[in-house]
Amino acid sequence: GLAAWGADGGPFDAALAFIGTDEAPTAAQLASIKAAAGGSGVAVIPVAQTAIAVLANPPAGCSVDAITNSNLAGVMEGRIANWAKVEGAEGACNVPITRVVRSDDSGTTHQFKNYLNRLYAKGLACTTGSTEGKASWSQLANTAWPESCPEKVLSPVVRPASAGGSALVQTVNATAGSIGYAALPDAQAQKAGATTVLALQNNGQKKAGEASFAEP
Repeated sequence: GLAAWGADGGPFDAALAFIGTDEAPTAAQLASIKAAAGGSGVAVIPVAQTAIAVLANPPAGCSVDAITNSNLAGVMEGRIANWAKVEGAEGACNVPITRVVRSDDSGTTHQFKNYLNRLYAKGLACTTGSTEGKASWSQLANTAWPESCPEKVLSPVVRPASAGGSALVQTVNATAGSIGYAALPDAQAQKAGATTVLALQNNGQKKAGEASFAEP
């Protein structure tokens, strides 16, 4: 959507008077849009927002209903690579995790990585070189996910063949042992089979060793 407005320096689609996008344009993008549109003003109007759901399709015989903050950050980074390592998982859970992520530069990915950054702001475990211990989720481009690490083997990443939340949910549905994320309406409408929306830890710290959880 933003590209059609010239946000990346490309041509402006003059037929557009209004466009929707799931990520607000930056100041630099707004300047590019204005230049591409010949100096015309641009109004950015937030009209809706929704929660992001974390979806899980646990392996057969494994039950997972909720996920802690630290587990979610570790799973999406790839360093927690087995369902048996997820706190609260019950049953036959000794099965690898597959991460399913959006295939496009989506606002959903942008917001989800901001959330992961708040859960684990001290730096990704598998960064190397001059950024070791410093890189954060917010420094990763929307299409970039941790996929390799010299210290350990990370869980595999799968990207749906097409863009959009529906394609992601359908890929989670079709991939036993997978975990992904989508806007809550897409998750609720498209999830099927063993796929479930996980309850998330709703406080930063555990109290008396117990975490409390809430639906997204």
